[in-house]
Amino acid sequence: MSIAIGARPHCKNVKVPHPRNDRQVTPFVMGSSRARHARLRSFASMPRPEVLLFILDAGGGHRAAARALTAAVGSVPREWTFRVANLQDVLAPADFTRRLTGRRMEDAYNAIVRRQWTRFLVPMLRLFQWGIRSQRATLVGLVAGYLRAIQPAVIVSLIPNFNAVLAEARRRACPDTPFLIVMTDLADFPPHFWMHPDADRIVVATEHAVAQARTIGLPPERVSRTSGMMLHPRFHAPDPAARQRMRRELGVGAEDFTVLVLFGGKGSPELHPLCGALLRESPRWHVVAICGDNPRLQAAVGELQAGSGGRLHCFGFT
Repeated sequence: MSIAIGARPHCKNVKVPHPRNDRQVTPFVMGSSRARHARLRSFASMPRPEVLLFILDAGGGHRAAARALTAAVGSVPREWTFRVANLQDVLAPADFTRRLTGRRMEDAYNAIVRRQWTRFLVPMLRLFQWGIRSQRATLVGLVAGYLRAIQPAVIVSLIPNFNAVLAEARRRACPDTPFLIVMTDLADFPPHFWMHPDADRIVVATEHAVAQARTIGLPPERVSRTSGMMLHPRFHAPDPAARQRMRRELGVGAEDFTVLVLFGGKGSPELHPLCGALLRESPRWHVVAICGDNPRLQAAVGELQAGSGGRLHCFGFT
């Protein structure tokens, strides 16, 4: 199966796989009526090819991207389906982060972000990447076994750090299966982060990322530049009255300047003082704070909201 990455007219930031429409499909519906119905029944009984999406729940962006992608193609006629797999579950038997810290690797990352330990993020990232390289043979074996079991038609990575492992596992288990990387960050953070030269295609959102792909030797035909990050189709749905309706619900005037503040799927304590500073900057500003999956932060910002005179609007994970 082959796919092409395009965009729906009202969803310019969403990458939408379209099924190939060529003569390889038509034999199933040609011939006499009886033969045609027999072939259709036979085709319907065949397993549908799967596009495998690898995600992690470190933050919320990878799962959100998978949801956006699956929702965007929901109304597109196709002969294939999606399978969303959390790589954490595939690699659970070899989770060295849990052995070292008692936490799963996703939980360790989310705790760092929630507690504002981001100053340690880069050295911990390099230590984490060293752990991946040191356990590479084991990790590749686990992923290769998973790929052999499900036999996907296409492998799509929506995650960083593990793409060398995924590329080698693909080469070992199903070398003819296309391997794509769809970056959910605006740029790579080399080395050993997002990009890998063995990917059949890398989908990026910025010219800087295109240039980074060139530096690792990827030819232009294997790099797709999109107009922005992947968003759920509901963000693009044509509804001219939605903005006015939401402003009325929040008590925000039609011309009031509004600031949106967010810090990823897990939030960050930095959100609280930033909202306070914005409220002090102008008595006419409204601030919408998206706290993510961080109940402690949401409670703290909620206290600030109570004394804001209706100018601070606090939300959790959206």
